[in-house]
Amino acid sequence: MTKEKQDRTYFCEEPWVGIFSVQADGTVRCCPCYAQAVIGNIHESSPREIWNSEALIKMREAFANGRLQQPCRGQLCPVVAGS
Repeated sequence: MTKEKQDRTYFCEEPWVGIFSVQADGTVRCCPCYAQAVIGNIHESSPREIWNSEALIKMREAFANGRLQQPCRGQLCPVVAGS
């Protein structure tokens, strides 16, 4: 990552308001268009537990602090691209 991108702050609202996808095997992903970060499994956790999952909380904390979470790096989404 270039120095310019390291100094940049990032914010994405997906972890707070995004539409999550549920795959046939029950895997729940945040940001299904880009990062496809796995945040839980509907067969193992309730929707409330997934909404409050450690993965999603870490993603929210990172964006609240302007940091880009690992699953988002290298993606072509507008947040990462700076659009």
